Parts: sequence; structure tokens; C-alpha cells
Amino acid sequence: GVEDAVREELDVHALVVLDSREVAALDVEIERPLPIVLVLLDELPIVSLMDAERAIDADLYPNFARLAATSHWFRNATAVTHNTNYAVPAILTGRYPDRVRAAIAREYPTTLFTLLGGAYDLEVLETQTGLCPAGLCGRDDAPPLGARLRRLLADSTVVYLHIVAPDALAGRLPAVTATWTDFGAPAPERFEGSSVDLAHIFTVDRARVFERFVEGLDRRDRPTFHFLHLMLPHVPWAYLPSGREYWASITSSAFADGVARDSTWTEEAWLVAQGYQRHLLQVGFVDRLLGDLLDRLDATGLADEALLIVTADHGLSFQPGQPGRHATEENYADIMAVPLFVRRPGQREGVVSDRNVELVDVVPTVAEVIGLDLGQLGGAPIDGESVFATTPERTHKVLRTGPYEGLTPANDELERKYGTLARKLEIFAGGLFAIGPHPELVGRRLEELPVGQPAAVDVRLDQPEHFRRVDPESGYLPAHVFGRARWERPPERLDLAVAVNGAVRAVTRTFPDQGGQRFVAMVPEEALVAGENLVEVFVIETDGSRRVLRPARRRAAPRYELRTNAEGEVDALVASDGPVCTLDPAAVEGGFFQTGTGHLGWAKDAAGRRPYVIVMAFADGALVHTTTTGSAPPDSSPVAGRPGWETAGFRFNLPSALVDATEELRLFAILGDRGTELVELGPSSL
Repeated sequence: GVEDAVREELDVHALVVLDSREVAALDVEIERPLPIVLVLLDELPIVSLMDAERAIDADLYPNFARLAATSHWFRNATAVTHNTNYAVPAILTGRYPDRVRAAIAREYPTTLFTLLGGAYDLEVLETQTGLCPAGLCGRDDAPPLGARLRRLLADSTVVYLHIVAPDALAGRLPAVTATWTDFGAPAPERFEGSSVDLAHIFTVDRARVFERFVEGLDRRDRPTFHFLHLMLPHVPWAYLPSGREYWASITSSAFADGVARDSTWTEEAWLVAQGYQRHLLQVGFVDRLLGDLLDRLDATGLADEALLIVTADHGLSFQPGQPGRHATEENYADIMAVPLFVRRPGQREGVVSDRNVELVDVVPTVAEVIGLDLGQLGGAPIDGESVFATTPERTHKVLRTGPYEGLTPANDELERKYGTLARKLEIFAGGLFAIGPHPELVGRRLEELPVGQPAAVDVRLDQPEHFRRVDPESGYLPAHVFGRARWERPPERLDLAVAVNGAVRAVTRTFPDQGGQRFVAMVPEEALVAGENLVEVFVIETDGSRRVLRPARRRAAPRYELRTNAEGEVDALVASDGPVCTLDPAAVEGGFFQTGTGHLGWAKDAAGRRPYVIVMAFADGALVHTTTTGSAPPDSSPVAGRPGWETAGFRFNLPSALVDATEELRLFAILGDRGTELVELGPSSL
């Protein structure tokens, strides 16, 4: 009943606050202590990397192809669970998930970290788990026992209320799925001083994490185990293949449209295809990072000395109507099938193997290469075996969909992943950008196409200011075009062409959203130029075999600038079409706080006359983002749960390149001709 569920949840959560410093290295003998580099990617199905020949697509992903050409690529490798917090321990222990437990060292005392910790230096970057003991990984950051017990009591209360509260009330409780602990703390505090405190930072600026890891790869007198769990190509989808960022809004751009709260895809295949597109573009960025890693190994000589393993904790599915991450009978091949590349020291030639291997085989593979007899551990043998074993291969796979249940498909049933490959190749037959209705239009100049009279359709682009001052050197490009369309009569959907600087760069289709119609499209990097860019939207109409592009009427948003008075203080926002918004500290109640590149806040008309507030962000005096209230305030805000503030929240992200280059960021809440500058509150103020 409820009591058992509460007890189980609290038992698991209690482990999070326990100190891992007493977990020590194991006393084992290692015959060949070679350097080891293990890179664990996140949310990467092997099909994403494959071409029509079932090989690595060297055109899209040249560095994955480069790795495959000098390593053993196990094409039939599979993850053993879709849950990262069980998948990572399975990889590092060689054992299938067997019960509910936290991904911390106290719960998993026998991992590669403790096996190697006596003979190796450990250079470890964990982003979602705390499996490396603090004493081995150089952390001495556990809070005092009293503080940990206070956190346990507070968090246990939140967990209990989530279980017993009605849905209407549970929706107003702090989330318990975003972090391991400190559920009710302000977001900036959740990640200070805990064993997984870097997880939030890494999710926001994942490129910098990888750079830090690569910089630490070098030859040393003592053998070193380099481990990285990188939250890429995991959502949020934010990167182009060049490494430039393109997203600006958590709610409208960072995650895919068409995904429900339980991560199930919509039945609309077009929205699923757009999510797939953004995933594959981010995989292109991962390929670029992998190239940096391989270059570093070559430059330092580690390529000849180190064992290199590159894999992913689980895959991802892009089937309409199916969950993206949670395995079902229909999508499990997409979730299970992951890349696994193993390169022995000095290996020069690639080998493709279809042996039935699983990610629990990583530990025994490492053990075989370095001469570590796992029999020294005693007890029950682990579940995995070396990928180089000559014993008869498994006949079945194992996929845990929970600690006690799962699927055991036959080995040959994983062939269904090639059905997913066929669907991918069909969707992207013309390339990553020529997808959607009438993909043959993509790349054509407008003067080459029949353009008719304007359509009776109004469109408004979101964040139009991003196209007015494009700086390719900044690390940010507004390649994700999104907005709203409005028309008076059928059809229910419109096919649209998005032109940038005189050429069609994407085709898309509208979809219903919040009582209106919305559209999104990705355009290639080369479509955007430095300075101002012209973005136009056309309705695609067909008459038999004839296509006509009819310009949609663009509802241009006014440009805003800050006006200063004689004392040099900002006293108003002035719109390009004339209206002036005078600042009045009493007009709007609100505030915000910043965490990484995220900005979370709350704002409400102090007089209670307007249901929502417009929020504008200015970086060094220039407008960079516009949003509105409409969501619940942040859990850690002083107004969370207060009557009248239910829809007064807002949130948005800015590209890290913009944040890094900004000296002063100011937020203003606008109510027609009046507005208020919002005050940034730090963790101590909340």
C-alpha cells in the first residue's frame, strides 16, 4: 500500500545523504596497468550513426567512422536499462540492476573505480551519479551529519507528499525527479556541495565539460583511469554540428514539440521527425567533440598506450505514439541498441563484430586487457563477460524496465533496429534539412520559384531580434525558427516554406498549440550571415502538380531600446513604433534568479488588472529575449503556492556564449505603458 511505497522511497533517498568517504579501493592485483579512457555518452541509439550499408555514416559523422576504423565496433551491443541511474552502475559493476538503490558509492562498493583505485590515479567526471568514492576521486565535500539529516527530513516530507497528495496539490510541490536531494532548495543551492553538484552545470554548458576532460588526457608516470559521463547528445537539443548553440527558450525550443509530460511522442509524425532532426544535428556536435578527443590521444601518445572505450548508457526512440525513453514491446530495440567501440592499445585496424554483447561486459573487458582476475573478488560472479571472450555467445538480451522486471528478447529480435534505420533513411533521404512537406523546395532561390499574391495568413516570429544582429563568431546562431500563424478558415494545417536571405531553407507544417497554430523549422548554419537577416514565411499551395508560394503577412514586433535620464539611469523602454513604457517600481511585483544560463522568475501586475506580464531581457543594453508569464512560479520563489500567483512564473535560457560575453543583464516586466525592472535574488535572498 501507500505505507510500503513511502518506506521504500524513503529508504532509497536516505542513502543519498550518507557519506561515501569510507568506501575504499579494493585490494586486487593487476598485471598490466595500462591507461584507460572510458567515455560514456547519454541517449545515443546506434541507428543514429548508421548509413544505408549499416556502417557508420562517414559523411555525417566522420570521427565516429574514424574511431570505428581503428577499433572493435560491436554492432549488436545493447544497454541493459533505459534508466541512467541504473544503467551507469550496470556498466561500472558488470551486473544487471537487481533492486531499488541510489547510484552512489555506498550502494555500489565494487566498481571500476574501487577496482582500479589502488593502482591507478582516477580522473573522473560524473554528471548524474556519485559512484566514485570521495576518498578516491579527490572529493572531501560531504556536509556534516546534522546538515545531512536535516536535508533527509525535509526531502522525505516532499517525497511523502508526492505519494499521498491529490494531483491538484502534488503539481504545486517541488519536483523530486530533477535532483537527488534538496528538492525544495533554490535551484542554485541544489548543486553546491553534493556528490552530483556538477550535474546542473554540465547540462547547461556541456561543451565546456568535455573540453575540461580532454585537457586532462596526458601521459603520466602512474597509470590513470580517465572517466567521463557526458550528457550528450541527451536533451536539451541545443547544439549545431559546429558547436554553436541555437536555442533560447526552455519552454519553446530546448526540448522537442510534440512530447507529452511522460516523454511519449505525439502521433503527429512530422513533429517526431523534427525532434529526430534536432537529435541528429546534436549527434554531429558529439562527433566533433570525439574528433578532439582522438586528436588529443594521438598528440599525447596515449593512442598507442591506452585502452579506449566509447559507448552510451541507453538509446532513444523516435516512433510516433511511443515513449522516447521508456522501453516498450514496440520500441525496445531503439532503447537497447547503442554504440560500443573498444580500441586496444596501439590498434590500427577496425573490426566489426555482431557478437551479442551487453554493456555489463565493459568491466570484464577492461579486466582482461589489463590482466585483472575478477576471481580475486570472491562471491558470486558478475553478469558480464569480456567482449573478446571465445565462449558461446548469449542467445538472449536483457533489458530491465524496472528493478525487478524487464524484457529478454532473443538476440535476433534486435534486428528490428534496422527497421528503425530504414525509417530514418526515408525521413532524411534528402539530407538533414530537406525534410517535411515539399522538401524539393529546400535550397531553391525565391526568384526561381512561382511566388503568388499574399496569403490571408498572419505570422509572427518569436524572438525576431535574434535575426537582426547575428554574430557567427559569438557561438550562437538563431537556426531554430519558430513562431505562430493565424488564419480565418480551413485548412486545419498549413504547409509553410521558410526563406532566409532570399532562399528557401526549410519547409514545415503548422500544428495546434495553446489554442492557436504554431510552426518550427531548423535552417542550416550557412543560411545566416553576420548582421541583419531577412526571414520570410510563405504558404505552400498546390494545384495539381503546380506549386505556388504565397507570402504570409508578417506581423512585425516592435524593437525596444532603453532610455536613460539625465542621471544616466534607465527610466523607460521605447518601442520603435512610438509607444513609451515608463518604469515604475510599484507597477509589477516580481523577481528572478539565475542558475547557469537559465533565468527563472515571477512577475504579476501589482494592481491585479492584467492576467499576464511581458518580460524582456537586455544584455549590455540590447534586447536579447522576450517572454511572458503563464507558468507556475519556480518552486523556490517566495511566491510559490501563494493564491493569485499560480500563472505568474516565467523561465528562459540564454546561450552560454551570450551569457559569458555579457557584463550586465537586466530584466524588465512590462504592462502596456508601465513597467518595472525585476531584481535578481541570490540563493541567500530566497
